[in-house]
Amino acid sequence: MSLRYLRLYRDELKTSSVTRLSEDIVSDTHKSIRESVIESLKAGGFAKEFIRRYMEKNASDVEGLVRARFLKTVLGLGVDKNSIDSRILAGVEKAIEVLRDYLLHKLLIIGGSGIVVVVRKKILYNNVVYRSGDVCVMDLETAVIMYMLGYVEPIRIDIV
Repeated sequence: MSLRYLRLYRDELKTSSVTRLSEDIVSDTHKSIRESVIESLKAGGFAKEFIRRYMEKNASDVEGLVRARFLKTVLGLGVDKNSIDSRILAGVEKAIEVLRDYLLHKLLIIGGSGIVVVVRKKILYNNVVYRSGDVCVMDLETAVIMYMLGYVEPIRIDIV
């Protein structure tokens, strides 16, 4: 299983855009991990310690892979829409977009830091139900998260 992650990590570093991470590869790897853990628990002793260390190594490999994927997304190198994490990575792109526009004062801001948004899907915010098309003011963090999830759209302004 570690070789799979290392191979994916190597492939990720070789390409200029975020590679496709298929559900089949992840499912096969999950199956391999599950089987290894079950077998090591049955064997006990050294096998248990071996699998624990092996999993620590895997965690390090996978973290490198995930960080490489996020870094490529942050750098705007494109996301494969068929990858199992494409919606997460698209959310990262959306967060960058809102924070950029906030810092450039391209969003409608009220009261210093309240972001005016249009609701796209029904939400409960500050004990008030908002429906699609409603307009409300959110704090920056909530607006970013809700935009990442597709619940709201910040209102943009052109100052030039």
